[in-house]
Formats: sequence, C-alpha cells, structure tokens
Amino acid sequence: LKKRGPDYTITQQIGDVFIAQTVLHITGTPKFYFEKKSDGFAYNGEIYNYKSFGQYDNDVELAYETAKHEPQKFKHFEGPWAWGYVYNTHVTYACDPQGEHRLYQYIDNDLLIICSEIAPILTYINTECKPPAYSNKAWTMLKNTPWLGIQRCEPGMLYYNGVAIRSIDSLFEWNMTPINLSLNEALEEFDVLWRNTLKDMTPQENITVSYSGGIDCMFVAKELKN
Repeated sequence: LKKRGPDYTITQQIGDVFIAQTVLHITGTPKFYFEKKSDGFAYNGEIYNYKSFGQYDNDVELAYETAKHEPQKFKHFEGPWAWGYVYNTHVTYACDPQGEHRLYQYIDNDLLIICSEIAPILTYINTECKPPAYSNKAWTMLKNTPWLGIQRCEPGMLYYNGVAIRSIDSLFEWNMTPINLSLNEALEEFDVLWRNTLKDMTPQENITVSYSGGIDCMFVAKELKN
C-alpha cells in the first residue's frame, strides 16, 4: 500500500489485532498519527467540512472521535471516507455510501482481514480466482469479487467483527424527499456547493483546478494562472 501514502506508515498491535496504514497527509498537522493510544484507528478519506464540527486540526481527528463514539454522524460529513476502529477485541469499520473509498474483507474461523485494496489481502491467504458471470465489467460494484472468500463491504454499512450490523448512510435516503428545481436553480445551488467545497479542500490556494486526464493538474493550474 506504499503508493497510497508517501508520507509515512503507521503500525499498531492491540492484542490479536494488527493495524497498518500508509498516510498521505494533506491538511492540518500530523500529530494525531504519532500520539500513543489504547485503541486503534485507520482512516482513508477527505471530510471537506470538518472545521464545521469543532476545533480539529484535521479531518482524521473528527473521523476518529465519530467512529469511537457516534458512527451515525458520518452521514453529515461531506466527502468520501473509509475507516476501521479497534478497541480490545472489538473491530468496527465502514466506508462511504457512494462507495468511492472501498473496503474489502476476508473472514474464516481464525482470521479477519479488512483492507482498502484486494492485493494486500492476497499476500496473507491462498484463494482461487474465479471470475463470476456478469453482464458488465464493473464487478467491483458487486458484493462478491472474483477471489473466493473476499467480499466488498457494502457502502454505508457499519460492520462489527465481520458482520454488517446497521446502515450509517445510504444513497437511497438522499432521494426520500425529492426537490423540484429548475435548471438555473440547480446550477446556482451546485455553484455554491462547489465553491464552498473547493475552499474547504484547498484553503491556502488562490486557484483550484478540477481535472480528469493524463496531464498533471498542477501543470494545468500553472498554465491557466499564466
């Protein structure tokens, strides 16, 4: 997972539970990752509006407190997230309802592995790869993966020691109260949301680029600025 976090790697052992995380640190301070704790927390995400919920140095502090005390509050956060929290032998974990940050799990009588990618799981277990019959190529949108015993965690569900116990947030809930807007009203609402989110994501930058393609976005930003 080193490519996921070039800054540093954090490991922790709590009883029979081992936690490893590679960190790409973007905002705030890194002190959270180096504080000694009796519990464990691994996090991958971007909560853009974390400053709206208290005096936090960065979003990982908010995610930690929320996972520890009140996971249902994740539905109020803007941005994708995936996390795992450990206390003694209790392991809880979840990923955002839109499934942008995924979690996969393998479980048998002796072992439970949760990871944001499949490849690291395969370094610990021997399993067969049998691609299932499907009508499209987006097998990652399905619960079952081609590797026997490895499943994708359901987006928006809270898991406890390998079992989904309740929903934290759901895409379907967002449509429970439809709002009728004209095209201009929708564009205006989107523009406000977009500008506020960009400001939260890049508070120290005067110019922001949203770009998908093969050219580095910093290069594009530099050329636009010039």
